[in-house]
Amino acid sequence: MLKGVASAIKQAVRLYDVPTRYGGDEFAIILPEADTEVASRVAKRIIEKLDSILLPPEMSGIGMRIGLSIGVATFPRPLSDAAALVEAADAAMYRAKGSGGGVRVWEHSFAEGPRGSMRNGRVHVPPAPYLADPARLARPELQTLLPAHLAAEWNAVVVGRDGQVLTIALPAPNASAIDAISKATGFAIYPVFSNASDLEATRRRLMPA
Repeated sequence: MLKGVASAIKQAVRLYDVPTRYGGDEFAIILPEADTEVASRVAKRIIEKLDSILLPPEMSGIGMRIGLSIGVATFPRPLSDAAALVEAADAAMYRAKGSGGGVRVWEHSFAEGPRGSMRNGRVHVPPAPYLADPARLARPELQTLLPAHLAAEWNAVVVGRDGQVLTIALPAPNASAIDAISKATGFAIYPVFSNASDLEATRRRLMPA
């Protein structure tokens, strides 16, 4: 089975990607210059390639199939170092496994509680930076990515997008806001913090009525 997975990975990755055997039945792939959107496409190709591989008769004859759970995380945003990157991808992989397999992109909410990284406790979440002038980065088209009721509830402003990652300015650390916005939008969330009154003024100016 591991040979089948390795074959699927080799067929799915790009020429300059670096697939490795990570240990046991796990593999890791380094994807240079890839955001979460690109990495997710590669991950889905791996699953598609694996589905096309013929299993030995003793397995296919009883309806067995190989399932994959793939976690995606990116560096340097939102993770700050290699150790955090591995932990985050690991946590996302376990979330995918808990959902029955497939691909899962790491979210900040995965770092909290007993279902964060299942190997080494909590995933390290680097301190979010402070944004002095949210109006400088916020654009009207970015605000359309965030439901208005959530923007108002959490006083949140979208100040950037990188593939499948939204940079959201919030007035204070708020795991509930990050989780709610991620679930509603389908994006991974990278939080930054800013002055509450500046955020409210920017939000009221840019958000559609």
